[in-house]
Amino acid sequence: MFCIKKVKHVFFAQNLRKTLFFAKNCCFDLDSDPKTQQKPIGNELRVVNTFSKQKQTVLINGESVNVGNQTANSERLVKIYVCGPTVYDYSHLGHALTYIRFDLFVRALRSVCGLQIITAMNITDIDDKIIAKATHENKSARSVADFYYSAFLDDMSALNVTPANVYLRVTNHICDIVKYINRLQNLGFAYHSPETNDINFESSQFPFYLTTERTEKSLGKRSPADFALWKASKPNEPFWIYTNPKIGSEMFINGRPGWHVECSVLANGIFGSNIDFHYGGRDLKFPHHYNESLCCHAYHKLKDENVCGWAKYWLHSGQLRYANEKMSKSLGNIITIKQFLKNYHFHILRIICIRNHYREDLNFDETLLQEATSIDSKFKHFFSFLNREIDQLCSSEFASFSDDSSHTTEPILNVVRETQLEIERGIADDIDLNRGLEAVLKLMKLFQALPRHTFLDLIIVGNFIKQWTSVFGFKYDVASDLNFENPKNSIIIERFLKFREEVRQLSAKNLMNMKKTSQIDPDCLKKILSACDEIRRDMKEYGIVIQDTKSVKS
Repeated sequence: MFCIKKVKHVFFAQNLRKTLFFAKNCCFDLDSDPKTQQKPIGNELRVVNTFSKQKQTVLINGESVNVGNQTANSERLVKIYVCGPTVYDYSHLGHALTYIRFDLFVRALRSVCGLQIITAMNITDIDDKIIAKATHENKSARSVADFYYSAFLDDMSALNVTPANVYLRVTNHICDIVKYINRLQNLGFAYHSPETNDINFESSQFPFYLTTERTEKSLGKRSPADFALWKASKPNEPFWIYTNPKIGSEMFINGRPGWHVECSVLANGIFGSNIDFHYGGRDLKFPHHYNESLCCHAYHKLKDENVCGWAKYWLHSGQLRYANEKMSKSLGNIITIKQFLKNYHFHILRIICIRNHYREDLNFDETLLQEATSIDSKFKHFFSFLNREIDQLCSSEFASFSDDSSHTTEPILNVVRETQLEIERGIADDIDLNRGLEAVLKLMKLFQALPRHTFLDLIIVGNFIKQWTSVFGFKYDVASDLNFENPKNSIIIERFLKFREEVRQLSAKNLMNMKKTSQIDPDCLKKILSACDEIRRDMKEYGIVIQDTKSVKS
């Protein structure tokens, strides 16, 4: 370690770029060193399949997924289907947690595991609740669905939830649904009910089907476990026509699809006879997901007695509870996403979802919010601390550089590597993101407690924390000091540092002259104004326009 006194800032910036190049490579590819490429045993991705109730090793293309080994996973495609909302009202916090948790899951697979991900989400845009809303508001069902579908997308954007690759609106695929039900009927898995004019699924074909008690909804069904594939419409309801050429030309049923078969058809249309992951809230597990999978099992004539085997891994997130009851529109205890975001940042919900495992139920209360707010403040404080430390080093006349960067930063690199491994171990263990969060918080606390920080240490740790927050969907206001990896930024910064040094030297010269003559040196003033004009011309080349006005300069 050595010290350079009265170092010129242009020299400082040149060395800074070299330092940043080293830091960037250390931070974003911590496993580039062959010594660190070996992953610890047990880093294979495992998840709890909620239908099998077992923690299973995830196999993609017949091979396990080693978390963190992005090179090995980069060419493997993962097909994921998630149940979307029924769009008849504004989305509430229960929806927010479901889709933020799903977003975190996808981000982990994509950014940490390095897998190629395709996601599809259905949008139920015709339903009893939508029709009721339309009747109440004297609007068409389509206009109601359009409005709340748009509102849902706005809410997801406000929460920084990554959009699905494909959104599938039910009403855009009615013909596909009719053909799908035709096949089920032709294979003997569906029948027409004369009492209700519905087309129902024949559950007796699956003797191991979960038992269900007979209710008033059993009218027209051969078994209480049967469910509607096509529901005959009531007067003044929107409808489409169901017909089956093989059954007979006289069969024309005005109606709409049943809920369960909608997802079967839409997922099949995108992914075919199997998918890797199926995600949704736990309240959808039965009967919706069970019946959805049953339809696919029948449609593809799958021989496996495990009717839920159509999707390899079923993931169900826990429910949000308010005053110890499930938060739902039917119970009238909802807080909409829009209402929440008027008082809190979306970071708070992300932290809550990371802090609490995706399968856990959450009781929404002040304690939950306070803890998340505290953690959010720690991140804000950390980035402010980083910017302050970097600013102090940039403005100091004494700059310290290491003649052996790898030696002086090795302790920091070791802590960062261990933090990364903890993040990966948590993800490997049924997507336990809190394990990584705890490691990141520990790293921030340890780093801030150090008596001094080199530039390289600041950039390594700063970029690592910045990357973690970015990967998991946070948007902290990180100043450009941490964006040195952009070459254009380095050029602009170096030019401003040079400008600052010119003005500083000229001002110092003028102050010396004023001490002697008590007058401003016109030659110095002219050179300062010339330097200002010069940097304005230079910045214009980089797309930055500096204009003079009568009152302010901008």
